[in-house]
Amino acid sequence: MNAEQIPQSRHIEQRSLSDVEIIMPIGGLATRAAAFTQDRYPKHLIPLSNGRTVIDTICGELQSVGFRKFTFCLGHHADQLMEHLDTEQWKTTSNTSHTFSIEQTPLGPDGAVLMAIATQALKGQGLIVPGDMLLPWPSVAAMSQRHADLDSDITLGVTSHTTEFTTDTGNIIGHTETGKLVWCTGRETTDRPTLTSSTKEFASAAATAISIERFPQLYTAYNDAHPEKPTTPPASLRDDLMPWVTSGPTDFDVRVYDLAGEILDLGTPDRIRFGQDNWQKYS
Repeated sequence: MNAEQIPQSRHIEQRSLSDVEIIMPIGGLATRAAAFTQDRYPKHLIPLSNGRTVIDTICGELQSVGFRKFTFCLGHHADQLMEHLDTEQWKTTSNTSHTFSIEQTPLGPDGAVLMAIATQALKGQGLIVPGDMLLPWPSVAAMSQRHADLDSDITLGVTSHTTEFTTDTGNIIGHTETGKLVWCTGRETTDRPTLTSSTKEFASAAATAISIERFPQLYTAYNDAHPEKPTTPPASLRDDLMPWVTSGPTDFDVRVYDLAGEILDLGTPDRIRFGQDNWQKYS
């Protein structure tokens, strides 16, 4: 999608993708995939037909488009994932680095990201990438660059390309020219605005570009506005915070970016089997 004209000076100041912190929450229970893994190993270590694991393939694709810094948020099956990732066989460039943030009790993906930011002292620009989704990786890199251009607080990766495997279809609306998030459904249903010639509906692609410093501030602002709600585990960015942001004025700049490509969530056995044989569609 197009965005407003950016002054040339902002392009000069744009940070390199090699400086962007990839934050990957991979510590969940993966209950949907239990029929495939029998919970004996994390689904991220499932091999694809290329002979590489899911997480090796995802990290390799991210490196191929320019990312170099990885923080893995671990929880369930942490020992297996740490042992595998510490072999560094997934690294395709010599200047790729990684670190671990390990939760002792389940925090959910949002809590895992907040913990990683705090304990690993992460700064600058981040990119939250699920460790179980195959995405159009060049578009993910372009989203990260556009996020830097606009100096946004949050940029939600979305897609206008849907298949039989696409979920969350039509539950996000964005402005086609500016990329501003217009509306997002959540746990509490809100009235859906009528689409206009300048707005479009999308499906979530789960990848999210963030200002690392502003990310915890967004949660603080949400919690302050909702003192009646528990803060542990934290509210969901997708299901709670984004609908709240669009419900009234805040000082947070949230955008959407159309990856305009096919995505695959490897969450269920049928999708895992499809991904094992068709991973190259997402290379």
